Amino acid sequence: MAPISLLDHQIAVQSNTNFMDYKRERERERERT
Repeated sequence: MAPISLLDHQIAVQSNTNFMDYKRERERERERT
Protein backbone atom coordinates (compact mmCIF):
# COMPACT_ATOMS: atom_id res chain seq x y z
CA MET A 1 0.00 0.00 0.00
CA ALA A 2 2.70 2.49 0.94
CA PRO A 3 4.85 2.15 -2.22
CA ILE A 4 1.83 2.60 -4.50
CA SER A 5 0.55 5.68 -2.69
CA LEU A 6 4.07 7.11 -2.73
CA LEU A 7 4.28 6.51 -6.48
CA ASP A 8 0.88 8.12 -7.00
CA HIS A 9 2.07 11.09 -4.95
CA GLN A 10 5.20 11.49 -7.08
CA ILE A 11 3.14 11.35 -10.28
CA ALA A 12 0.71 13.95 -8.93
CA VAL A 13 3.54 16.28 -7.92
CA GLN A 14 5.27 15.85 -11.30
CA SER A 15 2.11 16.50 -13.32
CA ASN A 16 1.27 19.50 -11.12
CA THR A 17 4.76 20.92 -11.70
CA ASN A 18 4.34 20.48 -15.45
CA PHE A 19 0.97 22.23 -15.25
CA MET A 20 2.45 25.20 -13.38
CA ASP A 21 5.25 25.48 -15.97
CA TYR A 22 2.60 25.40 -18.70
CA LYS A 23 0.60 28.20 -17.04
CA ARG A 24 3.77 30.29 -16.70
CA GLU A 25 4.56 29.88 -20.39
CA ARG A 26 1.00 30.90 -21.35
CA GLU A 27 1.29 34.05 -19.21
CA ARG A 28 4.62 34.92 -20.87
CA GLU A 29 3.06 34.59 -24.32
CA ARG A 30 0.17 36.83 -23.25
CA GLU A 31 2.57 39.54 -22.04
CA ARG A 32 4.48 39.44 -25.35
CA THR A 33 1.40 40.14 -27.45
